[in-house]
Amino acid sequence: MHLMKIGLLCLSAFAGSYVATTLHHSLSPIGVVHAEDNPAPSSLVASSLTIVDSAGTKRIVLEAKPETSVISLNDNTGRPIAALWANANSAHLEFGNSRKPGDGAAFVVNITDGNASLYLRSIEHRSESLIYANNNGVQHAIKVEAGQGEGAIFTRALLGADAQGGYVYAAGPGALDGSKKPPSFAAGYNRDTKRVEAALFESGEKPAWRAP
Repeated sequence: MHLMKIGLLCLSAFAGSYVATTLHHSLSPIGVVHAEDNPAPSSLVASSLTIVDSAGTKRIVLEAKPETSVISLNDNTGRPIAALWANANSAHLEFGNSRKPGDGAAFVVNITDGNASLYLRSIEHRSESLIYANNNGVQHAIKVEAGQGEGAIFTRALLGADAQGGYVYAAGPGALDGSKKPPSFAAGYNRDTKRVEAALFESGEKPAWRAP
């Protein structure tokens, strides 16, 4: 314990010496900036502002429209990558980096009145997720696509809840063109029977199994 105290005292002394040396060099006469040499900046009032890079490409755009405020962030080609707009009733935030058809991803958040939603999409990997909360409750839906042409398929799942109960749905691969119904499973609270029920569907609308 005694050795530990001595070690801590040495460490503190070293740290104090290091900080003092660093401050001495950083506060040399060359690096000192006096308040009177750096006057307070003046304010800028405008309804729009565009910031460009050294090549003249629009990189940041700010606009104050009559009912909506907008901020846009662009890449080095001037293509929008992120955008934010807001008005008295809603706010919207969006990110996207798609450079050509079939690639990139997107992220969108929206709040309108008392409703909120979150959307994620991978364009390149053909998958998406949507979460929303509104007067109908809360729901999370996911979907994945694969394949091309007549062999294109999709899978999906759903989780939700409202004032009448919760529910879940999951489906196996199905034809994207609707020619083949996927097997699926559904379970949830039945407000008519006042109990939780589940059903398994091989294909079509008629259940192959039901409980209870």
